[in-house]
Amino acid sequence: MTRLNSATMADKGLRWGVLGVASIAVNYVVPAIGRVERARCLGIASRDLVKARRAASRLGIDRAYGSYEALLEDDEIDAVYLPLPNALHAAWSVRALEAGKAVLCEKPLATGAAEVEAIAKAAATAQQPAAEALMYRHHPQFGRLLEVVEAGAIGEPRLVRGSIGMMLAPGPDIRADPSLGGGALADLGCYVCDAACAVFDSDPIEAAAILDRVEGTVDDHDAAVLVFPGGRLAVADASFRLPWFRSVLEVHGAEGVCRLEHAFNPGQGETSIRLDRLGQASEVIQTGSCDMYAAMVRSFGRAVLDGASPHPSLASSARTARALDLIRSSATARA
Repeated sequence: MTRLNSATMADKGLRWGVLGVASIAVNYVVPAIGRVERARCLGIASRDLVKARRAASRLGIDRAYGSYEALLEDDEIDAVYLPLPNALHAAWSVRALEAGKAVLCEKPLATGAAEVEAIAKAAATAQQPAAEALMYRHHPQFGRLLEVVEAGAIGEPRLVRGSIGMMLAPGPDIRADPSLGGGALADLGCYVCDAACAVFDSDPIEAAAILDRVEGTVDDHDAAVLVFPGGRLAVADASFRLPWFRSVLEVHGAEGVCRLEHAFNPGQGETSIRLDRLGQASEVIQTGSCDMYAAMVRSFGRAVLDGASPHPSLASSARTARALDLIRSSATARA
């Protein structure tokens, strides 16, 4: 991957630009950039210059742009964080890469595997890193879960079960707009699919699903089963009709089960893995606390500045996108 020259790294660090003023950007990711060494948010763009200036003033950002194109034309921006609606992720990721910017794009990286492949091609051509902004992947509890499973603590993993839900606030919401790539599967189900593919380290080969929806809107109450090679299964549910109490992930093996109570958004508090094994007392493995958004920004910064591999990789994101495509193509839609 292309690195910034040493003078730029020493004097400026990684200079970020943000395409859009979504709440995830202004409330979480931009503040996280401010907490990371060798990182600075230099500019923020909106199609409404007033909104861009308002966000820039609130966040202490020097530059505001009235279009996404204007930010991409700024040669002093090194990397772009992209929190636009799902349907715009691929097109603007490709445009940012073609402008010579590194790209950290909100999940889901795209609306399908073909779009992820287009992003990967653009990244290779531009020799710039690109990654999906899956903050849970940067929390030590998930990495530790993978280590425990890979070490054989629960025997052969045979089933992944994940559950996640939240209720949208009243009023317009891009996550409830079908033209913008909304829906519970894309917004929430991507977490469970990503985790299952990571645990099994493979693509699913078959799926069955029900995607329920209110007439004329997006899927908002979903359940799916993914079949992986060797008869391994993942069971996932994702809903906009259920309040956010927890986001559970379980990995069941021939000899035990690992459980994360708050897998996908554990916050900054202490976390742990519950490990139950046949014939043994339950064990709690402490996995500490983490500033996930700062960890994500820091990790991507290392990819740009130091040539480290982006995490998760685009190959991993493509695998998850293929799982989501498989669910959609197999689903029974109810309206």
